[in-house]
Amino acid sequence: LDEVIDALRSVGASHELKIFNDVIVFAPRAAHAALTAYMTRHTVTLLKIKDKADGYDILDAQLKEKQIEIAALKKAAVEKDAEIVDLKNETNVKDTEIASLKSETDTKDTEIASLKDETNFKDTEIASLKNETNFKDTEIASLKHEADVKDGEIASLKNETNGKDAEIASLKQISNEREQLIFTLDGHVKNFQKIVAAQNVAAEAKAADFARLTASVARLEAELAAKTTALTAATSAAAESAKTRETELTPKLARLAHVEKILASMPPNAAEISGWLEAKDVHIRNIEAVLALRDREIVAQRAQLAERETSLHHLLNGYTNLEIAKFYGRQLGEKEAVLQSLKRVCDERETLIKQLAIDSTTVGAKLRKLWIGGRESWKVKVSRPFDEWLFERVVEKYWMQVGVLRQYPARPIVWDRFPKPKLAVHQLPQVGIVTPSFNQQLYIESTMLSVLNQNYPKLRYIVQDGGSTDGCQAIIARYKDKLTHYESAKDRGQADAIGKGFKHLADLGDDDIMAWLNSDDFINPRALRYVAEYFATHPDVDVVYGHRLIIDESDQEIGRWVMPPHDPATLEWIDYVPQETLFWRKRAWDLAGGIDPDFQFALDWDLLLRFQAVDAKIVRLPYFLGSFRVHAHQKTSQHIHSIGSDEMTKIRTRIHPRGIDPEMIHRYARKARFDGAICSRLRALKIKY
Repeated sequence: LDEVIDALRSVGASHELKIFNDVIVFAPRAAHAALTAYMTRHTVTLLKIKDKADGYDILDAQLKEKQIEIAALKKAAVEKDAEIVDLKNETNVKDTEIASLKSETDTKDTEIASLKDETNFKDTEIASLKNETNFKDTEIASLKHEADVKDGEIASLKNETNGKDAEIASLKQISNEREQLIFTLDGHVKNFQKIVAAQNVAAEAKAADFARLTASVARLEAELAAKTTALTAATSAAAESAKTRETELTPKLARLAHVEKILASMPPNAAEISGWLEAKDVHIRNIEAVLALRDREIVAQRAQLAERETSLHHLLNGYTNLEIAKFYGRQLGEKEAVLQSLKRVCDERETLIKQLAIDSTTVGAKLRKLWIGGRESWKVKVSRPFDEWLFERVVEKYWMQVGVLRQYPARPIVWDRFPKPKLAVHQLPQVGIVTPSFNQQLYIESTMLSVLNQNYPKLRYIVQDGGSTDGCQAIIARYKDKLTHYESAKDRGQADAIGKGFKHLADLGDDDIMAWLNSDDFINPRALRYVAEYFATHPDVDVVYGHRLIIDESDQEIGRWVMPPHDPATLEWIDYVPQETLFWRKRAWDLAGGIDPDFQFALDWDLLLRFQAVDAKIVRLPYFLGSFRVHAHQKTSQHIHSIGSDEMTKIRTRIHPRGIDPEMIHRYARKARFDGAICSRLRALKIKY
C-alpha cells in the first residue's frame, strides 16, 4: 500500500482519478475526454473525484504518526521476542527438572514397592503387637490417671510460673528504672568532680572549725570530768539506796512466802487462774519480741548513722572522691543484686520446667534418678579423689606455693631479667610513689634506695613519716634532696599517711603512674622502667601487678610467689595480689575515689576491688616486680588474726551481701594456688605465662 501511494504521488500532478460505478480509473488528463465518452456510451455512471493533491500534507502527517506507532509496535515485538526466548530457555530448564523428577519418581516407585512388601511383613508383626497393646492398655489407663494428676500439678505450677513471670517483669521494670537512675547519676559525676575543688576549700575552712571544735572538746572534757566526780558521788548514794531497798524487800519476801502458802490451798478454779496467768505470760513474751524487733531496728539505724558520720568525716577530711565512688558502688551493688535475683528466678524456672518434662514420664523419672546417682557416685569415687591427688602432686609437693612465706633456707637474691628499655625519656609517664613509715629504722634505708637506685628519669618520690622516735627521721633526712617531699607528722595510721602523701601528687596527669611501697619492702632493680614502658605501650591497661620475691631480715631470699593471670572472680573472694608489685594510673585512682582511711590492713584489697568495680583493666605481668620482707615486727604478722580478719570479712560482706560462703573462699584459694603452681612450672621451662 505504501508503495502504491508513493507511486500515485509521483504522478499526481498529470493524472486524475475517476470512478465509474464500482470501477476506479486512474489515467492521464489528456485521455479523460475519450475515456469519458467511451464510459458514457456504455451507460456507466461517472463519478469524478477531484485531485487530492492539496490534502497530501495532512495525509503525510497522519502517515508519520502511524509510522511512529508502527516503530513502537516493532520495538515491543522485539522485546516480546526476547521474552519469549527467555521463557523458552526457562521452559527447557524446567523440562530438564521434570525429567529428573520423573526419574526420581520412578526410583521412589521402586522404593514404595519394596516398602509395601516390608509393610506386609510389618502387618504381621502389628497383629502380634496388638495383643500386647491390649495388655498395655490397662497399664496406659493407670498411667493416664497418673498423667491427669500430673497435669493438675503442672497446671498449678504453670500458674505459679505465670506469677513468677509477672514478678520477673516487675523486677525487670525496677532494674530498668534503677539502671536509668544510675545512668542519670553517672552524668552528674563530672559535676561532682568540679565541685571537689570548692569542697576542698570548704574542707580547709572546716579544718579551722575543727581546731575550734578541738578547743571546745577540751572544755567539754573538763566538764565531763566534773560530771564524772558527781556521778561517782551519785553511785555511792545509789549503793546506799540499794542497801535500803534490800532492807525493804525483806518483809516483802516474807509476804511472798505467805502468798505461796495461800496458793497451795487454792480453790478448784485454780486451773482457770493458771490459764489466765499463762495468757499474761504469752502477752508479755509478745511484748518482749516487739521490743527485741525495735532493738534490732535501733541497731540498724545506729549503723546507718555511724556510716553517715564516717562519710561526713571523710568529706571534712577531703575524701570527697572516695564517698562518690562508694555511692556509685552501692548503686551498682543494688543493681547487681536485682540482676542476680532475676537470674536466680529464671534458673529456678528453667530447672522446674526441665523437672516437669522429666517427671511427666516414668522412664524419664527413672533415668533422672539413675543420672543423679551416677553423678554423685562419680564425684565420690572418681572426681574428688582425683582432684585431691592432682592438687597434692601439682601444688603441695612443689617447692613454690602461693600463700607460704618461708619456702626454703635463706640464700642470695637472684633478680629477674627485664627486657631492655626501648622508649625515649619524653615518651615515658611520670611515676609517683609514696612510702609511709613509722619506727622502721632497720629497713627504711634499703626501701628508699630500692626506689632511688632505679634512676628513673621522671620519678616523684614522697616519704610520709608518722613521727618516728627511733632514728628513722635522721635516715630519711640524709636523702631529703632526692625526694619530692618529706614530712614527719602524727597520723591516724598507714592509710592516713598514704592519703597525705598522695595529696602532694595531685598534679599528676591522668596517664601517669602511682604506687605506694611499705617501709620494709623493695621494688626490684630495673622494675620501674619496665612497668613505665609497659603502661606507655598499653594505653588501655589501668592497673598492673607481678610476681613476688620473699626476703628475710638480712635481705636474703627465702621464697617466691609466681602469680597466676588476673582473675576477677578470685579477687572477689581472696586477697592474694602482692601489694609491693601493684601500680596504677591516676585516672583509675580518681574513678575509684582513692584510698579508704577506715582500713589499716586490707586497704590494698579494698582499693583493687574498687578498681575492678569501675571497670579498670587489670593485668598481671610475668616478672618479679617487688620483694616482700618477712620479720617479727611487721604489721601483717601482728594484725592478720585480729584487725585483718575483721576488715576482710567487712569487704567480703560488701561484695557478697547474700552471705559469705567459706566453701567459696576455700575453692578460690585452691584455684589461685593451683594456677600459680602451673605458672611456676611453665616458668621453669622458660615459658612466661
